[in-house]
Amino acid sequence: MLDVLRENAAMSCRIWKNACKPRHGPINNKYRQDKLLYKKRVKEEQARETMSFSNDLHDALLQKSGQDFWKIWNSKFDKKVIHPLNVGKIIDDKITVDNFATHFEKVWTPSRVYDDLLKEYNERRVKYDEPLYGSKKVFSVEQIGKILVNLKN
Repeated sequence: MLDVLRENAAMSCRIWKNACKPRHGPINNKYRQDKLLYKKRVKEEQARETMSFSNDLHDALLQKSGQDFWKIWNSKFDKKVIHPLNVGKIIDDKITVDNFATHFEKVWTPSRVYDDLLKEYNERRVKYDEPLYGSKKVFSVEQIGKILVNLKN
């Protein structure tokens, strides 16, 4: 069914292009109708795929074969594995706390590259000559707003 709709849409498109792409009339109407119908069916098929389960999964559930069911289930759906932070053997609370502190210190401490970039930015910022910086403003925000409102489209 989808192949027939695709062929109809392609044929209507060719006729529409050969007619110099009219914006009105029966050729344009047929082209738009076939194109929209094809797009609608494609979306319906995509929605149907996500809403339905495979026959293998359904059969495994009916047969109540636990291992087969979960193998198929895991192959069809995403597995989200969370790997915990290894903080060492949990023998002493102080060691565990120290390991956490060391880890987060490495993660959140700014690197030397960051410090170098900040230093370079501050040096360049001093030399930057911004127009009208420190001088009297020529226009106010209200004046610019009034001008924009009165502009014609």
